[in-house]
Amino acid sequence: MSEFKTKDRYERPIISLRISITTRCNLNCVYCHHDGMLPSNDEITPDEIYLICKIAKSLGISKIRISGGEPLIRKDIIEIISKIASLNFKDISITTNGTLLEDYALELKNAGLNRANISLDSLKDKTYKFISGKNCLDKVKKGIIKAVEVGLYPVKINMVLMKNINDKEVFDVFKFTKKHGAIYN
Repeated sequence: MSEFKTKDRYERPIISLRISITTRCNLNCVYCHHDGMLPSNDEITPDEIYLICKIAKSLGISKIRISGGEPLIRKDIIEIISKIASLNFKDISITTNGTLLEDYALELKNAGLNRANISLDSLKDKTYKFISGKNCLDKVKKGIIKAVEVGLYPVKINMVLMKNINDKEVFDVFKFTKKHGAIYN
């Protein structure tokens, strides 16, 4: 077994770790692959996530990003964030589609989450539904606004550009992002 390297091949320090806590998602985006979807009883437990983070911290990792699938569909997401936060990382973030964020933003902040990256591929209902397979654009917009309100800063907005689908909406998404105090990523 090789020794853990503290620098990447460009001699930059390795300081962050991304942990995918689920393959499940409540959307069906056209650009996403759903290979190897595991049932929820096969997912990594909060205690296992804590142990991974504890080891990572001892190796010099200072930033943790939680992703999925959609991490907010885990019923134990607040417990997971709380356990990670107990290790005093410099930064804990989550990547989410935003559909459940309005309901969880304050609890996540109180549990120790620092910031959020949120997918927003369109501001047009019809286009959003085509891309995601669901009609929940308003929930995503409300989740973004709530995340900013509770201080999950910076709230970063991710947009997957697709030619002839949403590529003409970049400026509109940028304006929405700026208007609500988020950052276009």
